[in-house]
Amino acid sequence: MRNLWINPGRAVLIGALLPLSVVPQLLAPELFRRIIDSSTFTAPSSSTWPLAVGYLLLALVGQGLTLGLTYLTTRLAATATTQLREELVEHALRQEPAFFRRFTPGELVERVDGDSGRLGEIVSGVLVDIVAQLLLAVGVIAALFYLDWRFGLLFTPFAIAMATLLSRQTGRALPHVAAERKIEAEVVGFIDEQVSGADDIRANGATPAVRQSLWALLDTSSEKGRRAAEMSARWPATIQGLSALSVVAALALGGWLHSMGLATVGTVFAALSYATLIRFPLARLTLRIQDVENAAVSLHRLDELRLMETRVDDGPTTLRPDDSAVVFDDVSFAYEGGPEVLSGLSFRLPTGQTMAVVGQTGSGKSTLLGLLFRRFDPTRGTIRIGGQDLRDLNVRALRDRVTYIPQSGRLLATTVRNNVALFDERVNDLRVESALRTVGLGPWLDQLPMGLDTALKPQDAPMSLGQTQLLNLARALITEPSVVLLDEPSAMLDPHTERHLKLALARFLRGRTAIVVSHRLDILDGVDWVLVLDDGRAAEFGERSVLAAEPASRFNTLTAVGRSPS
Repeated sequence: MRNLWINPGRAVLIGALLPLSVVPQLLAPELFRRIIDSSTFTAPSSSTWPLAVGYLLLALVGQGLTLGLTYLTTRLAATATTQLREELVEHALRQEPAFFRRFTPGELVERVDGDSGRLGEIVSGVLVDIVAQLLLAVGVIAALFYLDWRFGLLFTPFAIAMATLLSRQTGRALPHVAAERKIEAEVVGFIDEQVSGADDIRANGATPAVRQSLWALLDTSSEKGRRAAEMSARWPATIQGLSALSVVAALALGGWLHSMGLATVGTVFAALSYATLIRFPLARLTLRIQDVENAAVSLHRLDELRLMETRVDDGPTTLRPDDSAVVFDDVSFAYEGGPEVLSGLSFRLPTGQTMAVVGQTGSGKSTLLGLLFRRFDPTRGTIRIGGQDLRDLNVRALRDRVTYIPQSGRLLATTVRNNVALFDERVNDLRVESALRTVGLGPWLDQLPMGLDTALKPQDAPMSLGQTQLLNLARALITEPSVVLLDEPSAMLDPHTERHLKLALARFLRGRTAIVVSHRLDILDGVDWVLVLDDGRAAEFGERSVLAAEPASRFNTLTAVGRSPS
């Protein structure tokens, strides 16, 4: 992950304006001193009004500089964080299933959006503010020496003491802030998962258990947050106490100098103003140091996200256009740290033919599709498409020719066109409409008020499960794939919709090599081959017509009794 990209022109301009933004704050007490001294015990002199006008102009210039810096730093941060978020999203989209088992959707949102935003705050204000407050603090000490060397000597030890305390306190809250951020991400992920399954939770009476689990997480979050806040509050409290003491000391010294005739009323007022002013940069520094600590935690979390790589290695070659035969040669696979899901699996599916994969739940059907789509590589054995080892193929090129259709499609909150073409500007409207009509969604399209420009809102359930699955087919059809992988295409469909899906599949799969995983045998009538998996092994493989005619075959038995293999 590259560093936050900083626009060099804006950075130089900010660097030039930053010292100037401090000047009005340092000059204001000095102008007040002159105004007071010129007006004490006498009528206002002719020099008072120019000083008053100068003070007003100084305030306006200070506000203008502050607004300019705020605008520049905000723009700087917006550009940097947008690019960072794009990079993180691209990184996540390149990952394989293990990555998404490690990070829940809620946690990914918290890291990509929340942690990136905190880093953006560092760029937009924190670092600039730290430099500004340091300049202001040094400028106040210099102004006090200019005002009267005794005021400078009085405040220098306070500044040194505060800087020493700051260096000792920095970093102590980091472990507690990190623990708080971790549990917050867990809470977000838990809520996201439970909301997604709210209907099932209510239907099965699991609401009390979910509520109890949430309260346990929130109790832990509260405790972690309390500890982090306690550690973070120690330093600001110390600074406030020392700052108050410095004001009292300045008042005492100013009163003594005035009584001795060594300082005017204006000088004492200016000293008190500087004593009050120095509290602000020191207090701001304490808060900003906490922000830096928070950002350090966010940076660590983003690095953790970036460093988790689950991608399969790219190869140099692409699929041959005229051969899409699928071959498994003694293939075995096990998820990290787990037992083998597939063991010694071998079969050959000729180009342009279809194969059904059936078996009990957990027999390895979906894993087989994941291997062909190169979500992961086999732990042993070889998989070939068109005679080429999948490990030698470029992943992007492979997925341009091999399409995977999951059992539950997702609608995007965008137009029908973008839902089908997936924002690919190379796909024209004619192809989108043709794909929709080919899969049987023509009547649905004709009823939409704005046609392809109609916006779909997934939360309003604008499409049935069957229509969504047909939309999945239209998406796949756009890519003109050579190999099609379907995972439970008829899952959760009613018989009427299933009949429409069978017709659409027949049109879609014609001339293509296809593997269909299904537990509903009646949708497999048109397949050429059947693979029966049992505990990750090939219990049976052969032409569908042969297996259906063999009374002793497992596939024929399943068909005859009319029951599902899962």
